[in-house]
Amino acid sequence: MGAVSNGNPMCGKTITIHGGGKTTTAVVKDKCMGCAEHDIDVSEKVFLELFGSLDGGREPVSWSFN
Repeated sequence: MGAVSNGNPMCGKTITIHGGGKTTTAVVKDKCMGCAEHDIDVSEKVFLELFGSLDGGREPVSWSFN
């Protein structure tokens, strides 16, 4: 798993993310140490799938575990 997974049971689980009028899925890799409680940090690939460019920075999304 990711560099900060430390055996976290959430790592490896799939989530569905809704944002920018689109929906995609992703796999939890590690814990985002700088994120607020319900925030997520996504890969460039996932960000591009949702928003079409990397220019947005932080964008609102909703997400849930599958």
